[in-house]
Amino acid sequence: MGAHWDGLADSLGMNGLGRPLDDDEMFSLFNVAVLEDAVRSGKAIRFSHDPELVGRKALWREWQHLENRYGYDVKYEVDGAWYLLRSSD
Repeated sequence: MGAHWDGLADSLGMNGLGRPLDDDEMFSLFNVAVLEDAVRSGKAIRFSHDPELVGRKALWREWQHLENRYGYDVKYEVDGAWYLLRSSD
């Protein structure tokens, strides 16, 4: 991000921590924000591969977040991409 990092860090209240962000902080600041926007915008939730097969990494955590917070409970594959939706929709 180069020269843009300081502005982003300021806008997220991250400057002054005096240490690098850990994985949980990075996930909360960046991944969750993108997921929340996707849900609010009604966008399709698509993964490049099955989130359950990658282990407890960011992709799996994204799927868990969508399942636990928004009730996404149906996962299906189409042409190598994995989609999530809510059975209530």
